[in-house]
Amino acid sequence: MSIKKEERVNLLLIEDDIDFKTSLANRLAKNDCNVTAVGSAEEALELVGSGNYEVIVSDIKLEGMDGLEFLSRIKKINEDLPVILVTGYANLDTARQAVALNAYNYLLKPLENISDILIPIKNAVQSYKLQIENKTLKEHYENIVTSVPDGILTINSSTLKIESVNKTFLKIFNTSEKEVLNKKIDKIFDKEVTDKIKYLMESLGLDGNALSFEWLTLNQNEKIFWANITLKRAVIGKKESILMVVSDITNLKRAEEDKKELEVQFIQMQKQETIGSLTGGIAHEFNNILSIILGHAQLSLSENASPELKKSLTEIEKATMRGSSLVENMTTFASPNQPALIPQDIRDSIDSVLQMQDRQLRFQNIEIEKNYSNELVALFDSGQMEQAILNLLINSMHAIKPKGKGKISITVRDLENSIEIIFQDTGIGMSQETQEKIFDPFFTTKGAYSKDEHDISGTGLGLSVTNAIINQHHGSISVGSEVNIGTTFRIGIPAAKTALEEKIITAELSQNINMEKIRNLRILLVEDEDEIVKLLKLVFKKAGLKNFLIEQNSKKAVKAFIDFNPDIVFIDLIMPEMNGKQVFEEIKKINEKVPLVLMSGKINIKKEELSQMGSYDYIKKPFNINDLYKILDRVSL
Repeated sequence: MSIKKEERVNLLLIEDDIDFKTSLANRLAKNDCNVTAVGSAEEALELVGSGNYEVIVSDIKLEGMDGLEFLSRIKKINEDLPVILVTGYANLDTARQAVALNAYNYLLKPLENISDILIPIKNAVQSYKLQIENKTLKEHYENIVTSVPDGILTINSSTLKIESVNKTFLKIFNTSEKEVLNKKIDKIFDKEVTDKIKYLMESLGLDGNALSFEWLTLNQNEKIFWANITLKRAVIGKKESILMVVSDITNLKRAEEDKKELEVQFIQMQKQETIGSLTGGIAHEFNNILSIILGHAQLSLSENASPELKKSLTEIEKATMRGSSLVENMTTFASPNQPALIPQDIRDSIDSVLQMQDRQLRFQNIEIEKNYSNELVALFDSGQMEQAILNLLINSMHAIKPKGKGKISITVRDLENSIEIIFQDTGIGMSQETQEKIFDPFFTTKGAYSKDEHDISGTGLGLSVTNAIINQHHGSISVGSEVNIGTTFRIGIPAAKTALEEKIITAELSQNINMEKIRNLRILLVEDEDEIVKLLKLVFKKAGLKNFLIEQNSKKAVKAFIDFNPDIVFIDLIMPEMNGKQVFEEIKKINEKVPLVLMSGKINIKKEELSQMGSYDYIKKPFNINDLYKILDRVSL
């Protein structure tokens, strides 16, 4: 019998018989043990403190110190470390002493079969690991109980005496363990709390619901104290107990009015946000109307009007100007953050959201089925798109919750010039009336601050935000649903290839660029995105550029620079393995005079900072091809 390699044992062997020590050490090593062999107890004691060993095998008869004394000293260093004693001079007295000193096993020489010692070693190590794990879990539990912000105590369900209490409880009530432990509950708590505990004992079983209530009392300093108390019957260890959790809600109670006011402000803020997005759409037309009114008023003021009419026209002029100012302010408020459109795989964003919600999905017994068949990439802002996907996922999770379990299927596939994402759940579904309003701001079946019949709350903004994000990406979203069957959302967004062609390939060349000089330049492009690589190849060929090299591997790019000897290098900042800045720095070390141009689709990059680090220029994606040609034209001078 041998120990599995993944369970290789770190073993300390103490034996003063050199031949037996060498023989046993070799046999154990061949059976996947990492053996450290020493000849005396003193040597072993110096090694034990390192904590590198999982089991000790020791002869009882040792020079200078017998095995039993050695065992006693080992247990003082690490009481859990298993020690297996081996002897050729067994007697009942030494066996009893070994047991008394907590030796793990007691074996007799000669060890004719290696399994005679391998089995005890394996069992000893398993026992040792379980003891360590148990201690770790116990310490972890004690740390959690000690550090939580709530007071926790356990009450014996038979005697109604307090058995344990954490430090937070003692701090909340400004008391000590001595004043609390082993005291009956009516000595610590007033009649209200005592009656609640007794009711819990009489009315609720071990699998019953928890009982929660608010309690107003005085602490040891005679200060008013509001507490939320939760009681539940539970089996702790092997005893039936009552678990009590005490939360200090004094500050929450005192801030109750402030909280209500904040809720009102929050609702108002959400309404203003929606009004702002609507204002952006009508501001242009409204300004046209104001311009007509203002123009006619000012024209009329230049005519020979009566003083009364001029006064009225002046008031109209002032009111119109105030209206124009108001529209300008509302337009500024309404301006949304424009998405940073970058060619990327929508599946990565979906998987990122699913990973973030993985624990909650498993907790709600929701199965995820993914059907990915797309090859195209899309042009989108990953942050905004992940928000839209998260909103759809949460909507589906809420729809499944009343059923207790269900499935969400996510399909991604290519259409002619777009990518379609299908979100399908097996939830409770929606009526036709609800489907018609589902993307309206503030429309919700859940209630913004109260829970519906399924214990779900919401603001009614999630799907309206999703709709706005999809529209910003020039996409579309639709919904279909059947009550008690489920709901399907279909999203379509343009494929990146089409979008990039519109922005890059179809761009007209500037009349001031000397294309003949540009065509003679040697150009190195370091870019890992397949779609951009394909498109830039077409762009370069269309412009007649022949001396260009595209390297998609950032590590190989540095070698390519040496071999190709380019006149200019374009480097994407976001690259796997080595990022663009690292490639930039490596090339600079080789030849600091070659112009290096950094490229990125990130929106928070400052061109000035890149210039300070030595970048010749910076191109933000998506870009007009003229920007690239202008840089080449400057280099060719």
